[in-house]
Amino acid sequence: QQPAYQIDESLKKMVLFREFNLVTGNYDLFKSTAFDIIFCRNVMIYFDKPTQNGLVEKFFSLLNKEGYLFIGSSEALTDMKKGFQSKSASIYQKV
Repeated sequence: QQPAYQIDESLKKMVLFREFNLVTGNYDLFKSTAFDIIFCRNVMIYFDKPTQNGLVEKFFSLLNKEGYLFIGSSEALTDMKKGFQSKSASIYQKV
């Protein structure tokens, strides 16, 4: 049996958890919200390059200034990282 972890309620209140379709979802739902961190790990590898580019552009527009985008270790922004600075192999910061 694996150990159980529980997140403190004060932290939970600062986090937005949503089930969301990245391709067909309505991003207008988040227009009034700017994110400090977006986790999109091991998802974009399943999409073609144009879709990946579109997602990265949407994430960029949703992030606060100097916000972070975390992607999977098998993914890379390479030609899509306009506006992002690489902090490590899978962590990018909006600049």
